[in-house]
Amino acid sequence: MIKAAIFDLDGTLADTLPDILTAINGICELRSIPTVDEAFVLKFINGDTEEFVRSSVPGIPESEIPEWVEQYKQIYAKCYLDKTHEYAGMTGVLRALRERGVKLAVFSNKADEAVKNLAKKLFPGLFDFALGAGIYKSKPNAEGALAILDSFGVKPCEAVFIGDSDVDVNTAKNAGIRAIGVSWGYRGHAFLEALGGCDVVDTMDELLKNILENN
Repeated sequence: MIKAAIFDLDGTLADTLPDILTAINGICELRSIPTVDEAFVLKFINGDTEEFVRSSVPGIPESEIPEWVEQYKQIYAKCYLDKTHEYAGMTGVLRALRERGVKLAVFSNKADEAVKNLAKKLFPGLFDFALGAGIYKSKPNAEGALAILDSFGVKPCEAVFIGDSDVDVNTAKNAGIRAIGVSWGYRGHAFLEALGGCDVVDTMDELLKNILENN
């Protein structure tokens, strides 16, 4: 029986790309360099913040990476609640799981404060645990996921990890948790299917059914 479900945030629970793009282009504008578009930035979402900034703004001197990352964080902290929105139907899935006694957590490589605030704004009262970067090693390291399960008193075999990327699937594998890939996120059905190691779902109904019935 599934007792806990851990969700990725970006591309799984919510579409965060518009605000992420605003922050990336904000640091580009500060330095008077060309801005980038969503298709370009989309390639690098899911890694930790330093890796994301380095990849999204090619050519940054290595010695300047910490400064660029800090500026990105400052800009994102001001805009991350502007355009981000949940994927339609996600609140219903979360409520249905809670009604069945399933513990819910969100685990992201995004800054911890942003993760906690987004969880509260988009899904008030639905998550038992929200965890972002800076507390444990970033995904796909399993430390954070295992810490969440430990706080719930739940074994990995009693949990499921839901995400939209290889980072999430590998996090689940590293933690010994069953993985579900959602196709509405930033990588798509074909990518997840080719990746292997996870069930792939295309709708919210399929997601709920997979969590509750494939134990």
